[in-house]
Amino acid sequence: MARKSPLLSAQPDSVSVGGQMLRKGQSRLLDPQAIGPRERRLEKQGKIAIYPSNTTGKVQVLCKLR
Repeated sequence: MARKSPLLSAQPDSVSVGGQMLRKGQSRLLDPQAIGPRERRLEKQGKIAIYPSNTTGKVQVLCKLR
């Protein structure tokens, strides 16, 4: 009898943003040029948040995976 694969119920715990992997709750400072349409789509889906940073020329990206 065949068993169900554990990959069927697997959930991702990290996401690639601007060429860097972010785990849930982790944040990074990135150049604004690294934020493209893919990152904007992830922001609309609620997987990441993009904030202005207090460092000039950078934005802060926070991974909000559950």
